[in-house]
Amino acid sequence: MTGALSSKRYALDHARTKAVAEAWLQQNATRFVAASFRENDRNLGTCKTTQSVIDWALTDCDDVIFSEDDTTFEPDALTWFRAMLAHETFAAADVWAVAGESKIFDSGGAPVTQEQLAEGHAAVTNEGLLAEFIRLGFLPSTCFATNRQKWSAFGHTRGLPNGDRDVNIRCKEEGRFSLWPVVARVSDNGMHHPNGFSVLVHKSPERVSNKKQNIASGQFGAYDPDFVEKTRNVGGLFSRFSTGWRTT
Repeated sequence: MTGALSSKRYALDHARTKAVAEAWLQQNATRFVAASFRENDRNLGTCKTTQSVIDWALTDCDDVIFSEDDTTFEPDALTWFRAMLAHETFAAADVWAVAGESKIFDSGGAPVTQEQLAEGHAAVTNEGLLAEFIRLGFLPSTCFATNRQKWSAFGHTRGLPNGDRDVNIRCKEEGRFSLWPVVARVSDNGMHHPNGFSVLVHKSPERVSNKKQNIASGQFGAYDPDFVEKTRNVGGLFSRFSTGWRTT
């Protein structure tokens, strides 16, 4: 791949990765209505690549779910995205996207005790949190869903060299929101694997060995996917779980 600072160094790994992706697609293509493999001839950087692939997807589709390769989906993740893209709250002009991760049950990599997990599980079950969502003035970089109309408002910004940061500056300045599940439907825990790039190059295993999303929808039973916005005691949930987990 041209344009990369270390293109020769990673040429072999790039070829191996491409071969694995193509082999997987050949084996699993019939499980999808349509599937294709695309690659950049030139390194565009992560943000421009994101814009490029979403632009391409929205030429034929009205909606898109974008996911980085280290994101894992819960069994009901597609149900969540499908329901929220059709939700009346998503139609609001100040809403840009639907997230899949949870900020309320996000430990930020801090260790979480079994007692804290039990408290979280009890809250989800007893307070009906599985079918609730909140608005946050923040767009996740790892995974989100949107439609063609809304993407036209922020897609160019997301494709800038620091687009994942710049789009959230716009969210703050312009009062734009994403819809987040109280209980996670996706997790970016792939970045925490000991063999992952983030661990090997950027961080020590001790800093990233703990999960961020410790509570997710797949840990619970069936529920009514008629999602409702949570507007009361949102701050209390953050204090009890996300903020509380990081400060104990």
